[in-house]
Amino acid sequence: MEYSLYRASRENEINLLCKLPEELVENVAAFLGAGDTGIEDLCALRLTCAHLYEKSLHYFGRAVLHTDHVHHLLIRGVLNSRMGLGFQWTRHNSGQLDVEQSPGARWLRDILLSFPNCRSFTVHLDYGWNDSSEHSRLGPSDGITIIMDIVAETGIPVRSFSVYAHPSSSGFAFNNVDPRCLQFDILKDPAFINSWAQVEKLKFHHNFVPGNIGEWVASVITLAPRLKTLEIGFDYTPDAQVITTRLSSGPVVLSELRELALTEASEIEWDELLTLLRFTCRTLRCLTLQRLQLKRGTWIPLLAQLYQFPLLEDLTLFWLSTSQKRVLHFVSLPKSLRGTLQGGKLKLDHKQFRGIWRTVYVAYRGHDMQVLLNALLQSARDD
Repeated sequence: MEYSLYRASRENEINLLCKLPEELVENVAAFLGAGDTGIEDLCALRLTCAHLYEKSLHYFGRAVLHTDHVHHLLIRGVLNSRMGLGFQWTRHNSGQLDVEQSPGARWLRDILLSFPNCRSFTVHLDYGWNDSSEHSRLGPSDGITIIMDIVAETGIPVRSFSVYAHPSSSGFAFNNVDPRCLQFDILKDPAFINSWAQVEKLKFHHNFVPGNIGEWVASVITLAPRLKTLEIGFDYTPDAQVITTRLSSGPVVLSELRELALTEASEIEWDELLTLLRFTCRTLRCLTLQRLQLKRGTWIPLLAQLYQFPLLEDLTLFWLSTSQKRVLHFVSLPKSLRGTLQGGKLKLDHKQFRGIWRTVYVAYRGHDMQVLLNALLQSARDD
C-alpha cells in the first residue's frame, strides 16, 4: 500500500486536484461520500495520491470509522514515531502492561466495541520498538497483551489473529516477542476461550526464543477448534519443535484445517510432522512447506502421505532438507510431467546445491494432484 501510494504520488502530484487546500478536499470527499457508491468513490479518491490520501483522512475517519466497514485492526509502529505517545502506560512489577490502568488500552477497547465487524487483528513487531523496560513506553508486543485482554473482557468473537516480526530491510525476524507480554492465565478464562473458539485464521512469523513463546503459540492454536488457516514461520528457531510436539501429541485441533504453511524451521522431528499432517488430511486444500529441515527420517514418506489428501489442490515445496548436505530434489521432473497435467498451474525452480543445479522448488495448483504426486515420488531424491 505504501509503495503504491508513493508511485501514485509521483505520477499524479502535478494534477490540480492534488494541490487543493484541505478544506476543499474535504468538500469533495463529502460530496463523493454522499452518493450511492460513496465509500467506493471516497476510497478511489484517497488512493489517487499521497496528498489526497492525507487531506481526506479527517472526513474518511468520520464517515467510515465507527461503522461496519472496519474489519481489521493493525497495531504497528511508524518509522521515526513513538508508539502510544500521548497516553500513560502502566505496568505490573513483572513488566507486563496493566491494561485496566492504561488509558490508551481502555480507549482502544471502547473504539473496538463501536466496530461491529472488526474481528481480525494483526500485531507487527518492527525492529527497535519492542523494548518494554521503559514503563511509560508502549512496545509492539504490548499489542498482544491489549488485544487478548480486550477479547476476554468484551467477548469479541475473533476471526483471525496474526503476529509478524519481519522488518522491511530483511527476510529474517530480528525482533522477538517479549515473553513478559504473553498471558498464560488468560488462556484459561472461559470468556476468552468462548471468543477465541471462533478463530478461523492464525499466522505467526517471528522468533520463538525463549521456549515459552512456542508453548504460548501452541496453546493459542489448540483453543481454535474451527481453525481453517494456519501459517507459522519459525525464523529457524530450534524451539520450533516445541510447537510441533504439542500439536502432534495433543487433541486433534487441526481436523478442520484447509490451509497450512510451515516455513523456516530446523530440527523438526519427521514423525511429529507426519502425525500433524495426518490430522489435516481430510480437509486440507493448500499445503506449503518451505525451508524446513528434518531432525530424523526423510521427506519421501511425507510425500507419500499426501496421497491421503483427497481435497489437496495447491501444493508448494521448497528447499526441504535433512541436513546441511542433503536436500530433497526431483530428477528429470519436467520430462516426466510433460503432457500429463491437464490444466492447472505448475512452477519449477532450480537452485545450485553443492555445485549441482537441482530442482528444489515445486508449486502446483490444479485438479491433477495425484498425477503430480506420482511424478514427484518417482523422481524424488534425498541426497
